[in-house]
Amino acid sequence: MNPLPLSHTRTPWRFARLAAVGLCALTLAADAAPNVGGTLPEFTVNDLTGQGHSNRELVGRPSLVLVMTDSDADGAMRAWGTAASQRLRPGVRKVQIVSLSLAFMVPTALARSMARDRSPASVWRDTWLERDGDLAETLGLPESETPWAMALDERGRITAIAHCEVTSPCADRVWEALAR
Repeated sequence: MNPLPLSHTRTPWRFARLAAVGLCALTLAADAAPNVGGTLPEFTVNDLTGQGHSNRELVGRPSLVLVMTDSDADGAMRAWGTAASQRLRPGVRKVQIVSLSLAFMVPTALARSMARDRSPASVWRDTWLERDGDLAETLGLPESETPWAMALDERGRITAIAHCEVTSPCADRVWEALAR
């Protein structure tokens, strides 16, 4: 009986390597940050009152979407929120997304309660909280002590993105996009 050619004996390993490379490519594509001109991926999340929301709510009027992926970004996120209160024209919606990777033993209800304690009740419905870090991953945003700010037009298309402190010159592109 003839033994299998050497190329056939390596086929499972070749397949495994190709599959691994393919999975890495898919992971990189999934982790790609949002791009100007694109839209946010589909997602659902609850606000600080427990009410559900989705990315579809960001269509219909211009929106400022602030995203926090690390609890150490709290101060910088507040600074963006304060500046938004002073700079946004009427009709522009402001949504704050908090997507943290908390320990499994921290229940969602506790995380939501702690966030409510640190936020005025007037922003609870526009502060969307997710405690597993899944939404940040869906958005393609890695954990960072610096928040992201995105300007969306009325069609839900991203017109500007900034990953910086609100006092940085890079924040100007978000304010300019929302002033149009």
